[in-house]
Amino acid sequence: MSENEDAQQEQEPATIFPNAGEFVHSWLLQVINRKVNSRETFWCAQWWKHPEAVCRLTALWLSWEAAREDPTSLASWWRDQADYHMSVLMSSTGPFRYCEDGEHNSARYAREAFPIQDPPAGIFDLLG
Repeated sequence: MSENEDAQQEQEPATIFPNAGEFVHSWLLQVINRKVNSRETFWCAQWWKHPEAVCRLTALWLSWEAAREDPTSLASWWRDQADYHMSVLMSSTGPFRYCEDGEHNSARYAREAFPIQDPPAGIFDLLG
């Protein structure tokens, strides 16, 4: 290995978990315990089928990896990241809202998707 590669490896701290899935299954869901009642709070055992959940849980994993070695950062992670994102994910308007009793139910999601139209060509070029 060259000196540059050695220096780069020293600068890039290794993550404890190789991916968001391992983080969620091996740590997050072992530590966080919430009552799921399919009225106010929801969870889906197949959370990876929900793109919003994948994005939010990946953000939780990456931010946890960045905060884990500093007690102050870790305390802030709980308040600003975990509490916030888990509340959104598990809320009655969150991505798991139709997954009752932890079971994935995709039938109703397509009907409630945001309406979307393609933007006019070049519009984002004007916005810089």
